[in-house]
Amino acid sequence: MKIIHKEFPKIFKDLNSTKKDLIIIGGGRWAQIILNEVLTNFNKIKKIYIVTNNNKVLDNFSNLQKKKIFLKKNLNFIQNSNVKFAIIANKNEKHFYVTKKLLKKKINILVEKPLVENVDDFYKLKKLSNNKSKIFVSSPFFFSYYFYYFKKNFLGKDNFKINIQWHDKINENRNGVIKKHDFKINYLNDTIYHLFGILACFFGKKEIKFIKKINYKNYGKIFLKINENKIYLNCSRLKNNKRIRKISFISNKNIFHLNFSDDNNIKLNLNGAKKELNFKFCQKTLKFQLYYFLNYKKFSNYFIFNELKNLNNLFTVISKL
Repeated sequence: MKIIHKEFPKIFKDLNSTKKDLIIIGGGRWAQIILNEVLTNFNKIKKIYIVTNNNKVLDNFSNLQKKKIFLKKNLNFIQNSNVKFAIIANKNEKHFYVTKKLLKKKINILVEKPLVENVDDFYKLKKLSNNKSKIFVSSPFFFSYYFYYFKKNFLGKDNFKINIQWHDKINENRNGVIKKHDFKINYLNDTIYHLFGILACFFGKKEIKFIKKINYKNYGKIFLKINENKIYLNCSRLKNNKRIRKISFISNKNIFHLNFSDDNNIKLNLNGAKKELNFKFCQKTLKFQLYYFLNYKKFSNYFIFNELKNLNNLFTVISKL
């Protein structure tokens, strides 16, 4: 049985209406993925500034695409620029410094996770930020509409024990680029951003209580509670031959399993009955996240989990890892 997702969000209908110029900071795998997404889906953006020392960052793009891309070695050009949007996708240890510099120019910022390397820097950014510029953290699962659909149609008001399995394979080629693991950060510390994105879909801004954790370099577990719902995450890298993304919901009445290991083939098991979710428009969420970021003023009344002001829950837990 196939369940067709028909409620494509109206706020994301016309990606090509976006005309803002944009800065992308970084020249690695994720910066290239973002650049490709912008060039593919936001045709009316006229200027994209790439701040990187990687001269090969444009090797895979056409001459026509390159006409709107301007390579820069540093951020000095922003002193005389009117660009108001920047995406930070450089090395983790530089995120805090670059974010501070952009805030001084009142530039709105989307930062690839992790936002900062320590909790103190998070609170420093909260003090430095103001109403004239916004900070968002890349959290793609906030925009995964199959979670909202699943909540609406199956979860109801039951309390659940929620088990999340999150494992990365040894070598992975995604979007044509080899994924490199950053071994400077424990894998649980990295995965926690994804976990909070998922929990935001199911529970919004409800308080999340930290219970306990196991945190090693390439393997971790964490136990959290939201009201009477118990959440267990088990994550690892470099131990599997395949990518695993699974969630189980267990209550007194129901046992549900959601398998989203393959973005294009979401599988459900509802009390033993297997179903397939076909989300024609929603498998790849990066373009929607970019659209919201570049047009955030339109959605100021929405609760957006990945906005800096809504991340206290996340960093309270990070402080205990």
